[in-house]
Amino acid sequence: MSTQSNLSFGVPRADQHEELANLLTAALHIPASFTGNLIESLGQENIRLVQRDGRAVAGLGLIHMGQWFGGQRVPMAGVTLVGVAPDQRGGGVGSLLMRGMLEELHGQGVALSALYPATLSFYRRFDYLRAGHRLTYELPLTTIDVDERAGELVPITPEHYPDLKRMYEERARQTAGNLDRPEWMWQQRLEPKDSPCFRFIVVHEGRMEGYVVFTQSGRSDPIQVVDLCVLTPTAGRRLLTLFAGYRSIVQSVAWSGGSRDPFLYLLNENLIGGARAKATITRPYEWMLRIVDVRAALSQRGYPAGLNATLHLDISDPLLPGNHGRFALHIADGRGSVEPSGEGRVALGIAELAAIYSGFIAPSELRALGAIRGSDADLSLMGAMFSGPQPWIADMF
Repeated sequence: MSTQSNLSFGVPRADQHEELANLLTAALHIPASFTGNLIESLGQENIRLVQRDGRAVAGLGLIHMGQWFGGQRVPMAGVTLVGVAPDQRGGGVGSLLMRGMLEELHGQGVALSALYPATLSFYRRFDYLRAGHRLTYELPLTTIDVDERAGELVPITPEHYPDLKRMYEERARQTAGNLDRPEWMWQQRLEPKDSPCFRFIVVHEGRMEGYVVFTQSGRSDPIQVVDLCVLTPTAGRRLLTLFAGYRSIVQSVAWSGGSRDPFLYLLNENLIGGARAKATITRPYEWMLRIVDVRAALSQRGYPAGLNATLHLDISDPLLPGNHGRFALHIADGRGSVEPSGEGRVALGIAELAAIYSGFIAPSELRALGAIRGSDADLSLMGAMFSGPQPWIADMF
């Protein structure tokens, strides 16, 4: 446990569970039952606490998991339940909490950290930057204009869980930003407890091509998709047809995904009356990413096949000195290696590197904002290295 004046940072004691839950409930204005359940899921060892003279004044939770970039799993620590006691805000306890957490993760060699921000400005101070989407869509069932009967809908049982995880990983490898979920998060997706749950796999020509988990409430409420994986157009259209079958009793279906959502692209028409989109985005949310360990992050993601080149970076990281300085990134056969040296042809901050790393923004776009320096050739090379699908996450954490 590290100490600063009368403040201390570290792992809470086992007897501080209730104190911590009360602190975060008050700080975040969320139900105490939700806070307590999430702390229990995370485990006390994944909670970090700041105390002032022995009193808990700030806390957060860590979710050790992974994110998929370039077809490879990169270790990532998700940050959740970040809260400061209302009477302690503005006193530096939040900064000590975040700095202590990042220094610890860097010491462990964790490559990345991601979070959903309540406020951008606070997390920008610690070099998190917006790096991907989570979009919640709502689609009126009467506007579904596909009728796909190929593919059998098989009810999911626990024996299917390994197959679901295999399909999810196959899809995740083709995307940018999808999570490698911990087991407790999988449990929440596959066995939601709040409403009656319905679960189906799409089996087509002997192959499992997708699955869906959804809940139903009242007739005036949308069907809520809890988890969705579509590997083929047939599977996507079959699931759209499944939801269209509810059109006489339910108005719409809601789900979360990315900006290139397969459900929307599988509709025959995306507009109503030639002007209005069928699906509406009811909640746009951007998550933030932080490069915690430059060498680990750059060497563990995947890169475009057939691209063999070296990128010379000059990175500024005022918080974590191990990330600060010049690095040479060598790309060959879809993988990268990093040396702490090079010519420093592209100069940028660690925050801007995160947004490029995920594929959220191109280096040329950041140069137009004055956030990166480099020649046209070097920025084009960097853009090619980190090109790929638009990054997104369906899960909240």
